[in-house]
Amino acid sequence: MLAAHPMYIKKLLLTCLAALVIPLAWHSETNELAMSQVDAGLKRSLITFGAARALNGIISVAQGTEVVAQPLGFGVSMSIGQVLAPVNHLVEQFSNLMLATSVAFGVEKLLLTVFGDPAVSGLVTAIALIWIVCLWGGGLRPWLTRLFMLVMFVRFALPIATIGSGMIYEHFAAHEYTANQRLITDKHMALTPSSKDTPNAAPACDTLACVTERWFAENETLLSSPIEQFRTKITDVKRAANLAVDGIVSLMVIFILQTMLLPIMMIWLYYQALAGVGRSALLDTRPQRTAW
Repeated sequence: MLAAHPMYIKKLLLTCLAALVIPLAWHSETNELAMSQVDAGLKRSLITFGAARALNGIISVAQGTEVVAQPLGFGVSMSIGQVLAPVNHLVEQFSNLMLATSVAFGVEKLLLTVFGDPAVSGLVTAIALIWIVCLWGGGLRPWLTRLFMLVMFVRFALPIATIGSGMIYEHFAAHEYTANQRLITDKHMALTPSSKDTPNAAPACDTLACVTERWFAENETLLSSPIEQFRTKITDVKRAANLAVDGIVSLMVIFILQTMLLPIMMIWLYYQALAGVGRSALLDTRPQRTAW
């Protein structure tokens, strides 16, 4: 009895675990929560992708613009393209990454729909019941345990990864995303002052899109401006470009974490947990061999 007691406790724990899987497989709120996380991530990625493409267009137009000044009667041709070329290349790479991120969220949404189908939940339920019966009947086979672990992995891995990565994003990266997103999407600066503004007043302009648009709008004025005024504009663009680079890199890190690193980590941890349960079942509940 003393030797059989630990085996009985272990079978009871495994049975409770398998029985818990059945209602969880039919729990629609889990899939709905995961789906809401995916929809929110997809919306963020599409907004950021659109902002990146718009910024890329603004920079491309500005790159092809030249300013010709004639100080002291000498013609000088100046272009902003050299300043913005590295940033424009980074923005192009960033927009490609955001497109891939949007596709990844779309694939996650499709897989959540497939693995959350009632047919999959029914399969999990059937295999769980058969596994419990074989566990107590002494006829549990290793292949059945591996099959049970496989269907549990397929049914729950993606919701766990999606919900887990979404919660980590909400707690640690949501504020940083909002702050860095503003660096590439804020276009609140009016190109011309309103009637309430004084003629010499200019709204604050910190983002690359804002500074570039202002520069392009004032291009006609710069045609007759001194070289020093052009250098001042270049300095503003450089400062805004540095801010934009910081924001773009931070957004790249956030989206890579949410769509790749965190889900992979969650899936790996879930796989290790299932593997531990499977090994325990295989080692301690092997069917007794019958001597022929």
